[in-house]
Amino acid sequence: MQNPRQLVVATLATALIGTASWAGEKTAYPVTVYSTSREAFGSLGSTRDTADSFQKLGCQVNTSSTGSTSVYCYAQSSSAVGACLSSSAALVEAVRSLQGDSYLYFSWDASGNCTNINVTHGSQYAPKQP
Repeated sequence: MQNPRQLVVATLATALIGTASWAGEKTAYPVTVYSTSREAFGSLGSTRDTADSFQKLGCQVNTSSTGSTSVYCYAQSSSAVGACLSSSAALVEAVRSLQGDSYLYFSWDASGNCTNINVTHGSQYAPKQP
């Protein structure tokens, strides 16, 4: 039979293990830029939370006085930079869903035109810190 101390330790260990299994996935996705394949991605929250001062990731929507709309996406990692432009209504719509805690993927062609923009929202992406 176990002594009371062993029983308390076993109970606490079981409770802690059970608590850990309830926690959700939390993953950092720093900025990654592949210049050769012309694609960039990362989590905005992870990018903001990084200790370095050179990582950047984001998109902006530009609307002129004539009503034409375009997007500009950019990424900077420790080793590469990528950016693209587009006036595609579908890509503008994707960028408008971008939030501070989103995961962003974009790709571009040889002329710097955006060919794909994916915005993902999920609990596994770290929220941005001040």
